[in-house]
Amino acid sequence: KLEQRAVDELQPLLSDLMDALTRLPETPNDFDANRKVSLWLQKLNAMRAVDEIDEDDSRQLYHDLDSAYAEFTRFLKRKK
Repeated sequence: KLEQRAVDELQPLLSDLMDALTRLPETPNDFDANRKVSLWLQKLNAMRAVDEIDEDDSRQLYHDLDSAYAEFTRFLKRKK
């Protein structure tokens, strides 16, 4: 599970992930993985660096990243 909860720890990681996802060729415009990461980035960017997400948000972030990863792997398998 996620051990990091501080905005200044999570935001750079999600920002790097979003950058990598948007650089992928041929991903659809409505790719749900991009949408989920983008929503989390919006939430974290609205918070202060010293803030932390709570336990509920931590669990939701873990779930969203896990489902985004699953969608990404399905996309790669369909692409072959």
